[in-house]
Amino acid sequence: MTDLDAAWRELAQQIDWSDQFWLGWLFVEAGPDEAALRQRTAAAVAAQGQALLDLPIDDEASLRAALESFGEASPRLSWARLRAAGDEGARLWSTLHLRLNERRELVRRNSPGGLVLVGPPALKIAARDAAPDLWSARSLLIELAPRPAPIDEAAPVPPRLSLPHLQAHEAGLFTAGGGRSAAVRALLDDALRALEAGKADEAYTRADDALRKASAPADAALAALRAAEALTVQGRADEALPLLERSAAEAREALAPTLAWAALIRLANQHHRAGATAPAAAAAAEARSWAARVPDPDEALRRGALTSQLQGEIAAQQGALDVAARHLGAAINEGRAYLARVGPVLGAVGPLALALSVLSAVERSRGALDAAVVAAQEAVKYAQKAKGGGPLGQARAAAERGALITLSRAQIARGGLTEAQRAAEQAVALARQVEAPDRPAALGEALWCLAEVHRAGHAWARAGAAAREAAEVYRAAMGRPGAGADLDLRWGCATALHLQSVAELAQGALTTAVNAAAEGVALCRGAHGPARAQRALATSLAQLCAAQLDAGQLTEAAAHTAELVELREGPQRATNSGPDGLRERLFARAMQAEVGLFLPAPAAAGEAAREAVDHARALRATRGALPDTTRDLALALERRAAAAQAQGEHSAARAAADEALALYRELQAFTAEMPELIADLAEALTLRARLSLDAGEAAPAREAAAEALTLVDRWAANGGPAPRAALFSAEAHAVAAAADLALGAPAAAARSAAAGLAALDAPLDGQPPALRAAEARITLHDHAAQAAAAQGALPAALDAARAAVDHARAWRARWPTARDSRPSLAAVLERAAALAAAAGLADEAAAWAAEAAAAR
Repeated sequence: MTDLDAAWRELAQQIDWSDQFWLGWLFVEAGPDEAALRQRTAAAVAAQGQALLDLPIDDEASLRAALESFGEASPRLSWARLRAAGDEGARLWSTLHLRLNERRELVRRNSPGGLVLVGPPALKIAARDAAPDLWSARSLLIELAPRPAPIDEAAPVPPRLSLPHLQAHEAGLFTAGGGRSAAVRALLDDALRALEAGKADEAYTRADDALRKASAPADAALAALRAAEALTVQGRADEALPLLERSAAEAREALAPTLAWAALIRLANQHHRAGATAPAAAAAAEARSWAARVPDPDEALRRGALTSQLQGEIAAQQGALDVAARHLGAAINEGRAYLARVGPVLGAVGPLALALSVLSAVERSRGALDAAVVAAQEAVKYAQKAKGGGPLGQARAAAERGALITLSRAQIARGGLTEAQRAAEQAVALARQVEAPDRPAALGEALWCLAEVHRAGHAWARAGAAAREAAEVYRAAMGRPGAGADLDLRWGCATALHLQSVAELAQGALTTAVNAAAEGVALCRGAHGPARAQRALATSLAQLCAAQLDAGQLTEAAAHTAELVELREGPQRATNSGPDGLRERLFARAMQAEVGLFLPAPAAAGEAAREAVDHARALRATRGALPDTTRDLALALERRAAAAQAQGEHSAARAAADEALALYRELQAFTAEMPELIADLAEALTLRARLSLDAGEAAPAREAAAEALTLVDRWAANGGPAPRAALFSAEAHAVAAAADLALGAPAAAARSAAAGLAALDAPLDGQPPALRAAEARITLHDHAAQAAAAQGALPAALDAARAAVDHARAWRARWPTARDSRPSLAAVLERAAALAAAAGLADEAAAWAAEAAAAR
């Protein structure tokens, strides 16, 4: 394998030295390296008076077109590149080689230039096997080494540029493009006015008419650009892509740097928003080259800064955070130089503030939290420098609001919740005060940022209130004519509903939590196409699964979990293979394991838990041992331990639980009082205590349960939601009672069981998770019965046994398709029958024994 520069040297030498037909293979993953080699090859053959025939192969039709072109005599180099992926891509690749092998003599005779077959390295053997004669006659074979794995998940999607901001970027495009048709210019002026008036349909009609009438490449480039913008405003981004590609092609032909840069920067941004990082990076790189060709040094600086910023966002989306930081550093340096030349106008400070905001998000993902805060603070400072009133004042406020939101998130990550709340509240105030075209979405984003702050501080009621208001703002905006298809509004509303569901779930409002999550899923289902929409659907589905599981809607949770796994791991998944894709698959499998623990198929839960651990380990190895990757791995290991325990794999369960505990204790060095960590550690200790009991180690089990109870009390004192704290307390008391019984301390066991039941019976503002709370009640009553019997208090033992039986029957009736509770109905009935027999209640003992046999 070789690198990009070495590959180009070898390819360039072949092009320079060949004066007749030649055949070569280039094995490289689709992405920036392939695009770079293709662009360099096009320039090299153009210098020889030839052309590069680009033949992308996506389906049967494009494959037939490529095969038909190979036999046509013309001075050119053909570049046949496989774009289809997966099984379909492998099939098309094999068919291409089989057909070429059959017509190899025709191709040799009629093709004076060369032919390069481009595919991924994984298909190298398939090429050799499908076309052995061609393979033996090859002149060139290049295989590029894969790029290093990206080191972090995607950065948050940057704020959408408002229409006036985009138009400001296009000032003078028509003149710079050299358009000569007055009729076309008039149509495009009409299209621009329609866009400004919010009439996107009319704008598209005018621009499309201009495109049909354009004869000069510059006219066609601008018409296609305007039509693409009108489609984008309508939420029809997929339809806009071909127009942007045409605009870029026409601008290249016209040698118009301004038009070419504008088309390519939009094309890159469109691919970026859709999650197609490879074509986005290629378009941005080409845009960078056109930006450098602008004769005005000030304008070259401005465009260079904007392009570097977008390149940084794309690299962050790919997970290459070091590369992203370098691009953003270049954008910031160019932005500062431009600011020094032109002064604090919005066109200078706005992009600079945005570049610093994106850098803050990148530093946050890298775990450099102090650097993230500093970058965000600088972004706010620059945004506040802009001068101007009216629309410029609105745009300045928008830039400041975005920077404040970034600062709030950086402070949340660092634990500075007071500063985070102050920044979020300032962002909300700005959004409320400034009337601007994007105000609904702006206010919604600021409100759900405030909800994130309250969530981090366990102020659940305030988090829910902010999220509910954000959802209302988005609903009102979507109710306006023509706004229902706007993906940004749908995504924003779904995000607000997600946060609302989280807050409601924490407070034990199970039905409300399920309803909010379900509404978010419905919104995301209506937003088809871009990867971002698919990702939003997956996030909403995960929250719906969690809410349904807590509410005891097991059948629905299982169905939605299967859909979630298919969405994130199936053939239509809209993710890449970088850290963001790993994290998505981790969460999908972890949720599948969690739901699977309540189903009568523990093997499936075990397999899902193993895959979740594998994804978590890969993510931590890729990104490093940061607090979030460490916590993700610890949570996955907990699920692995629980699933292994359900399957009777006790040694595997204990190993996973011990590793999870070690990771949680390691995390304490980072954030000792992080509320979520306290709760995580308490749950892990309770699980480890259960595993110790399984191994007959009662003393270590009692010690772990006691530590878990101490942590639960501390968590509740630090704002842990009462319904969940009650559940955790009940589960830890249940394990403590079992350990006390094993240690021969029935009085202590009775006290532990009573304390656990009291926690579940205490007046709460909401309900603990239904499935787990029901199971804890059965266990606690069963232990109370055993403790009373051990102390000779048979009447009290029988009362507790009858309560355990009632709750176990209720479990079976409510969740007939679930696995049996632990302890099972049969086990509870058998112990109750033994107590009744000891008390001389023969009839009751016989009835319970018969029911136990039937339950078995």
